[in-house]
Amino acid sequence: MANPPLQQSPFADRYPLFSAILFEQRERALTIISAGFMATYAITILVAFWRAGGPQFSSEAILGGDFIVFWSAAKALWSGDAAAIYASATMEAQLQQFFPNEESYRLSWQYPPTAFLLIGPLGALGYLPALFVWWGISVGLLFTILHNFWARRSALVIALGAAAVLQGLLAGQTGLLTASALALAAFFPGRRPLLAGLAAGLLTVKPQFGILLPIAYIAGGHWRAFFTAAITASLLVLATTLMLGPDIWTAFYNAITAHSDRMQSDIFPFYKVISLYGGMVMVGIPIPIAIKIQLAITLGLAIFIFWVWRRHKAPAARTIALCIAAPLAVPYAFYYELAILVVPCFLIAKQAMDKGWLRHEQILLSVLWLAPLFVTSGELGPLPIAALSTSLVFFLGARRLFKDERLSFKPAGALS
Repeated sequence: MANPPLQQSPFADRYPLFSAILFEQRERALTIISAGFMATYAITILVAFWRAGGPQFSSEAILGGDFIVFWSAAKALWSGDAAAIYASATMEAQLQQFFPNEESYRLSWQYPPTAFLLIGPLGALGYLPALFVWWGISVGLLFTILHNFWARRSALVIALGAAAVLQGLLAGQTGLLTASALALAAFFPGRRPLLAGLAAGLLTVKPQFGILLPIAYIAGGHWRAFFTAAITASLLVLATTLMLGPDIWTAFYNAITAHSDRMQSDIFPFYKVISLYGGMVMVGIPIPIAIKIQLAITLGLAIFIFWVWRRHKAPAARTIALCIAAPLAVPYAFYYELAILVVPCFLIAKQAMDKGWLRHEQILLSVLWLAPLFVTSGELGPLPIAALSTSLVFFLGARRLFKDERLSFKPAGALS
């Protein structure tokens, strides 16, 4: 449904310029703002780096954020200390060696041992070259996938300039890579089952975001993708165990157990958690009750995915469903993974441009485009912006799936 004529609106009559920017020229305005965000971010990095003469701007600010953990873990692999790096004290000592700081970093390495196979090459590089490679692969892969879905330039600029993407880059985390792997695994099991299965298998390095994929593949009857994913994951485990030994898995288990205990404590930064579990704790629901509710939500999302993948044959519909459900299906999902939501928002916008906008869809997508900027601020009281963002995207995606039975299009890029 198209938006009503704005000339009849009192707001448009009183504030014609703002009305034109917010409604009539929203796409152009967002494109300009997105380009401005990206340019500002790039200039800020260059200026800060030039002044500091290196990655460490001060005792508290290091270019790349959490990427120091990935790079330190890669360095530990090269030095033969991969298992030891799972201990918080070892990681802290490693970080202090490379980036001396008066305060404790309070960072840890909790990725499955299979992640060493993917980040290992970064340990052969210096910190800044490794960071630029990390950023380049992250942005390049997401751009390639989105361009394959929709080659509209303004849409791509808006998507890559979204606050969720910039937050992922600032954090130096895996959000953009997770979004790309999930999009590939969701969109291509029918057309390119080996590609989809490989992406799903690699996603096991972030296993919490892949728990709905087996249900999706079974519901859709995509057995080639299913078994490709299983074989890929098994080979990653086998190669890791042969290379690093079985004790690496014990170290990993101890690390995630300790982190699980921290996540259920009152000092955990729940305002950065994008799942409904984090939102519930923020508004005062006791943690044991919030966990039980989260389990019920996960079960409901599993049923939702099975239903959508059985009912809808269109890859776009299935991708939207999986990408709006994955961040809500597990309690541990941080703000830098909001980049996952860029994919369904992008597909929703394409469908809307092709077939018409649903009520309030444009303004809500615009709000979601900006909202992640405020997620990392702990000064907004009990307002769970992160959890509200994922919930709102789920609402928009689910509404599209229910209202548009033919939500599909043929990608025109190299992956098709």
